[in-house]
Amino acid sequence: MYDLRSNFEKKAERDVQKPLRDSRLEIYAHELVKIYERDGEQEAMDRTMRPVGEAINDNEEMILVAKRAAFLAEAMGSTLCVRHIEYAWEGIAGWMA
Repeated sequence: MYDLRSNFEKKAERDVQKPLRDSRLEIYAHELVKIYERDGEQEAMDRTMRPVGEAINDNEEMILVAKRAAFLAEAMGSTLCVRHIEYAWEGIAGWMA
């Protein structure tokens, strides 16, 4: 089996338990968890998560935030996953769902 993830993505997954170095990005990760807990449905999340992705507008930073948000959500017992965020951010900074 081959792992097709980039070294950046692998490192992002290894470091997901640590707060993001850029406090702005850490705040975005927490905001995504709050949005998921509040809105729940994908259609509503698309409307409310999309502006977060547009504010970040950088593929690597978006990867960091999405992975961190999913980790934070899991630690809280939430079911938010990167896939939910991918749908909301499709087309932003080359992001593909």
